Amino acid sequence: MARGSSVGWSLWTLSGSTPYELRAYAERLCASLEAESDWRPADVARALTTLPVAGGRRAALVADEPAGFTERLRALAGGRSAPGLVEGTAAGSTTAFVFPGQGAQWPGMACQLLDASAVFRDHIDRCAQALEPYLDWSVVDLLRDTGSASRLDRADIAQPALFAVMVSLAQLWRSYGVQPSAVAGHSLGEVAAAAVAEALSLDDAARVVALWSQAQMTLSGRGEMVSVLAPADVVRTKLSRWADALSIAAFNGPSAVIVSGDANAAGELLEELSSSGIQARKVAVGLAAHSTHVDMIIPRLVEDLALIRPRAPKLPFYSALYGARLDADSPLDADYWCRNLRGTVRFEQMTRALLSDGHSVLLEVSPHPVLTAAMRETVESDVHADVSVLDSLRRNQGGLGRFMLSLAELYVAGVEPDVACLYSESECREFPLPSREEDFGGRNPTTTLRDELLGRSEAEQLALLVQLVCHEVAVILGNTDAVAIKEHCPFRDLGFDSVTVIDIRNRLSAVTGTELPATLAFDHPTPARVADFLRGKLLYPSRNDDPVATTRPIDGREPIAIVGMACRYPGGVNDPDELWQLVASGTDAVSRFPEDRGWDVDGSYVHKIERPGQYYQRSAGFLYDADLFDAGFFGVSSREALAMDPQQRLLLEVSWEALERAGIVPESLRASRTGVFVGAMTMDYGPRMDAGSRYEGYVLTGNTGSVASGRIAYVLGLEGPAITVDTACSSSLVALHMAAKSLRDGECDLALAGGVTVMSSLGMFMEFSRQGGLAPDGRCKAFSDNANGFGLAEGVGLILLERLSDARRLGHEVLAVVRGSAVNSDGASNGLTAPNGPSQQR
Repeated sequence: MARGSSVGWSLWTLSGSTPYELRAYAERLCASLEAESDWRPADVARALTTLPVAGGRRAALVADEPAGFTERLRALAGGRSAPGLVEGTAAGSTTAFVFPGQGAQWPGMACQLLDASAVFRDHIDRCAQALEPYLDWSVVDLLRDTGSASRLDRADIAQPALFAVMVSLAQLWRSYGVQPSAVAGHSLGEVAAAAVAEALSLDDAARVVALWSQAQMTLSGRGEMVSVLAPADVVRTKLSRWADALSIAAFNGPSAVIVSGDANAAGELLEELSSSGIQARKVAVGLAAHSTHVDMIIPRLVEDLALIRPRAPKLPFYSALYGARLDADSPLDADYWCRNLRGTVRFEQMTRALLSDGHSVLLEVSPHPVLTAAMRETVESDVHADVSVLDSLRRNQGGLGRFMLSLAELYVAGVEPDVACLYSESECREFPLPSREEDFGGRNPTTTLRDELLGRSEAEQLALLVQLVCHEVAVILGNTDAVAIKEHCPFRDLGFDSVTVIDIRNRLSAVTGTELPATLAFDHPTPARVADFLRGKLLYPSRNDDPVATTRPIDGREPIAIVGMACRYPGGVNDPDELWQLVASGTDAVSRFPEDRGWDVDGSYVHKIERPGQYYQRSAGFLYDADLFDAGFFGVSSREALAMDPQQRLLLEVSWEALERAGIVPESLRASRTGVFVGAMTMDYGPRMDAGSRYEGYVLTGNTGSVASGRIAYVLGLEGPAITVDTACSSSLVALHMAAKSLRDGECDLALAGGVTVMSSLGMFMEFSRQGGLAPDGRCKAFSDNANGFGLAEGVGLILLERLSDARRLGHEVLAVVRGSAVNSDGASNGLTAPNGPSQQR
């Protein structure tokens, strides 16, 4: 085999007019291999290169031994995925090389290729020689070091090492016949692009990288850069608190930006974004490039880079500084590189320029893809058609096998690499290929899969789709045992990142023949939930919800079943059973005032009101553990939890419990038509929004009444109505009434309904004491001659409601039934019975 590659790795390329023609030929080739016992992968690979391209559908197989090829070939023939198998439709052939900035590095990122490829090794040596005058360490030794990553966090080490790897990878691509139609870069990546386009000599490019990165190291420790997966407008709003300390450094994609600035402010921003549910992480740079911090090193850079001699690029050069193709009269001189490091990176704009000019394959040339997700998002939002976004190597996959798989992906995308150069004609033996016979246009994948699902039970359908999803997950992870994939394990815990979540979307789109959203793995973060989503997409393509619910005729009189309940009440009541025991035993739940709320209990209490700020009730019904909350369980930061009204915290807990008590896994309701109806009053918890507290950003959502129901819907991903209602004492009953009506009207299929009260201050006691409405002992004495007011109390209770017909169909236990209206005109309850009559009410 040529090109200095290790003996064993081979690439087979096949083509056809349709997926089924391609699979039929794979089946015939399988039969030929079985009939011919003495065959070698290289012989078959060389023979396949002699076949003309037979259509737009392509497949490529990568393996390092015969058994691997037969396994992949059988998978292709059977319409299945397999590690080392790539299949798709060719879209274009003009390939732009795109080079990222710092962040793609990892220990040992070039170690395997240095041993496997003479082309790569020779160019690394050339880069090392060019960098040697400026470094006191060995580039080759660093690239072979598979140990700690700490050295690679330093800009003055990571950037020269990345530069050497990127330009050597570009040379390796060229050696396989993949010639760039243009080059582009992001920050440091522009230096590599300039070297590949020969706008800078290798020596001048090495000078820029080495001295540029060393100047940046003087800024180390003062700043940070944060990658944020959110639109720029959203990020700008979040940055308003740190207007003088943070700024947007790079616009990478429609929902991908980089923020740069002071280290402390960056840390606070990360916490703020995390608590808001926005994905963000620190970039492994340790300084604030593309910000005002760079102003301190500009004079040094001007002097250090004055000797470089830029030339006109031999390839179209797209500048992320300008967000466009570089003009011929815009030299890449010292001034350009100073502005490059200081200015904002307009990478998204530059990507759109590449698309507009017709570059149909965007290939990230780096040891790990850091720009592909942003480029794919830009491609998907652009009016331009089919464009492929591909990468070269990946973290901990830096060998020739991974590179060959990327070469396979390029071939499938429509690029025509020089595959024949992989094999020496003199070393290969002739292999008789089966002829191409006319094959059937066959049924599409969607129809085939849908037919497999029809006639099965819902559980069998889900099991089949879970198996399919887990198989694709295993392929991406390089694991041939799909059974080992836990269906309820989040993708992030399986090792997925921003690159592989797009991979799973693309693979599932191909195998199901359906268009799936780029956010698939974020919206449905486990294989089981993706399978459930696919079931709805395949069987009910015009809607994503339950077909039974949406096609059912609406009956305004249909009984509503209570199928779950959870609560917290005074007297230590933490569940429905304890509530029943308290009521049945007649236990007195009225007790002393809590001592851990910071109330001036003794100073404000009087027997008779004499002035404002006093109260006369000594006992009430309290939730003594209202301050307890497992914030981490619900993905809430400790800072946000402190700003949240305890009423919101308790509602989150009991909503989760109510679903579990009904036998429903809460996470399974994501994207379902489940409504939330809460009766609640705002209790003035926490600081005012203009108080200048340390909870800014959370005070509004923590204390606004509408959020009481909205937070439940947000955390659980519910897509039914979410309503908070305040009608004073009847609030919970009105919420129940609205929930029942919403179910009967077909607005939702499930509904959480109930109410909450937690008194966060003495205000209610003072207000009702002033009116003379409280009983001094805190106890109501209804219908008694001794009645002297009422007692205040706290509590939270939610019930889970469902149409009675649905509850019976799904086998849910019915605790009680609501018939007619939930409330009368005077706010009293109405029409509540146990499922088998009043005698069983509880």
